[in-house]
Amino acid sequence: MYIVFVCLLVVSVLAKPLVHTQQTQDGHYIVYPDASDDTAQCTEDSRLCIGSWFAAKNEPHLKELRVTHIVTAIGEPGLGRIPSIKYLVLDLGDHRFQDMEAAFCASNQFIREALEGDPNAVVFVHCAAGVSRSSSIIINHWMESQSMTYDQALEKLVAIRSVVQPNVGFETQLRAKQVRMTADPDSERKMCERRVKQEL
Repeated sequence: MYIVFVCLLVVSVLAKPLVHTQQTQDGHYIVYPDASDDTAQCTEDSRLCIGSWFAAKNEPHLKELRVTHIVTAIGEPGLGRIPSIKYLVLDLGDHRFQDMEAAFCASNQFIREALEGDPNAVVFVHCAAGVSRSSSIIINHWMESQSMTYDQALEKLVAIRSVVQPNVGFETQLRAKQVRMTADPDSERKMCERRVKQEL
C-alpha cells in the first residue's frame, strides 16, 4: 500500500496531475481529485468508464461518451441530474470500515442490467477522486461478470486509469468475496439479491 501512494505522490507533481495526496498524523493518506482530471477513462469497447467528481460535472464530455447510466459513490453530489441519464446513488465513505457488500450487490445489478439490456448503453462510475470507491465497484463487477480474481480485475483497471487503488478495507472485502464466489457462486448471488432488497 505504501508503494502505491508513493506512486500517487509522483503523479501529483507531473504537469497535469490526476490526484493530490496528503498524509495525516496517523500515517494514512487522503487522496484529493485535481480539477484538471475532468475526463473519464473507458474500457476498450467504451461501455464502462471511470473517473472523478470533476469528470461527473463535465456534461459535454459525458454526452460525447454517450453515457446513459451513472453510478455515483459519494451520495447525491449536488451536480443536478441529466434527465436522459439513469442514476444509482450510493452514499459511501472512503475508509476501511465502510461496509461495501450492499453497494457491491446494487451496483453490479445496475451495471449488468444496463450493459446487457441495451447494446448502446454506456455506464460511468465515479467517486470523488476516481481512485478507491469507484475502482472497487468496477473490480467487483468484473469479478462477478467475468469471473476475474481481484488481482486480475485491478490489473485491468490500472491499465485504463493508472491511479486506481481500493483502500485496504475495500480490498479486504473484495478478496473475501473472491473466496466466497470460488466456493459457492450461487449462494453469493442469492445473498446479493437479498441485500439489495433489504438495504437499498
